[in-house]
Amino acid sequence: FLSQASPEDEAEKDILTTIEEQPLKTQAKKYKWELSTAASLSINKEKNGPYRFTETVISIPFRIAYCIDKNLEIEPEINYWSERWDYRIYHGSDWKLFLLVNLVANFNTSHRIVPFVLLGAGMMKFPEESEIEPYNEWVETKFCLHAGAGLKLFATKRVAIRVEYRLMGYSENTEYDFQHKIFTGISLFF
Repeated sequence: FLSQASPEDEAEKDILTTIEEQPLKTQAKKYKWELSTAASLSINKEKNGPYRFTETVISIPFRIAYCIDKNLEIEPEINYWSERWDYRIYHGSDWKLFLLVNLVANFNTSHRIVPFVLLGAGMMKFPEESEIEPYNEWVETKFCLHAGAGLKLFATKRVAIRVEYRLMGYSENTEYDFQHKIFTGISLFF
């Protein structure tokens, strides 16, 4: 004998199938704006003979993105770096301010995880070194580029945890200085 499912069982099965088959839409479908911030901490320690060099960098970006297409965002960003370093008897601190514009491509998935890639460019400002003082009040400006990838992990429809990796480079005369950064933060959608 074959048992038949009751109409209630069939209705529940149809609802569950519909929910499972519906992909979670990216924020571009419902919301036009994304406001986000994050933080990155890096500690660099080097030893050269009897001398040790330690550098601690905290980086905090503030971003507001506008969805210009279904999965494409333009994202202006202000990224503040604070550096503290110790070398021999020298101790000091430094800061950098990045003014960037990012292009972010989000990829639709059927889960609450949205992968993305980004590419950006902008200007970096930081104190200029001098021979009299390690860092004085003059500010130097340099061109910078960066690229990265990450994930937006949606906790609700309007709130996501944002985790990303970036390779950031800025011009140093004719050469580029590159830094690897991992950011963890939060995004709000409206």
